[in-house]
Amino acid sequence: MSHLIYSRLSEDGAQLVLLDKSGTEYRVAITDRLRAAVAPADRDPALQMRIPVDGPVTPRDVQRKLRHGASINDVVAESGMPREKVENFAVPVFQERAFVAAQAAECPVPAGGTLGESVTHKLRSRGIDDDPAWDAWRRHDGSWTVVVRFASDKATVPMSDEAGEFLFDPTTKSVVAENDTARWLTNASEVAEPEPDRVIVIEDEADDAAQPRWGSQSSPESSATEIDLADGESDSVTAGVAAGKGSQPMATEHATVESPGARPLSRRAARRRAARKRAERREPTWDEILFGVSRNDDDQ
Repeated sequence: MSHLIYSRLSEDGAQLVLLDKSGTEYRVAITDRLRAAVAPADRDPALQMRIPVDGPVTPRDVQRKLRHGASINDVVAESGMPREKVENFAVPVFQERAFVAAQAAECPVPAGGTLGESVTHKLRSRGIDDDPAWDAWRRHDGSWTVVVRFASDKATVPMSDEAGEFLFDPTTKSVVAENDTARWLTNASEVAEPEPDRVIVIEDEADDAAQPRWGSQSSPESSATEIDLADGESDSVTAGVAAGKGSQPMATEHATVESPGARPLSRRAARRRAARKRAERREPTWDEILFGVSRNDDDQ
């Protein structure tokens, strides 16, 4: 039977990596049964205190360093303790770190969904199918730093750092992106800025119908009535209308435009009608009042 020792957690935090004397790795899935088996040891401080420790470093010191992000190699190099002893103290701490990272992955993000869903969707959209590695360590203020690591080439991911760092607050169950990679993973850097408010002017259709629009194309019903003139006079009138199209209408003393249903008038009839209207507007003279005739009639 081979004697195995604990080495580290797997990249996804779901397995224990064990080593034999020759350095061959073995992986054990962290199941509920395994957690239940090691839980009593985690809660028994007396059992931890019975583990011999060389030097001034206590098990509490080792676990505190590991909880704040130190690796086993860092603690071994700093304390001088045998690696096997540090690994024994590291098991519950690494489980705690994996648990906190899993909690952070369930937090909602502004772009929608949870942090874990957003990270998976972003990586899948860039052709990265491997699951990212989640880790967490505690800060001195009680909050946690959650790190998401993934492997990719620079052509796939436009970030120099392949690890997104988030600030996780366990009390409020919230995460905040702390570097460009984290913002890229949660789409925070791709959220479009809101467009400025638009002013929409709604014109009154009744006013539009009452007020003519100079220069606009008239409908067939509202277009000016064409007057057919004899003796080659139609060309000059058509040219005059074309020249005045799109400009302000000009008043004329010699012609009146009838409604579309009226009969077209000749120029002579139009002049007679204009003269008759001027006569109606003129005040009568004394000759007309007394004798019933005008001065012009006497001259003829």
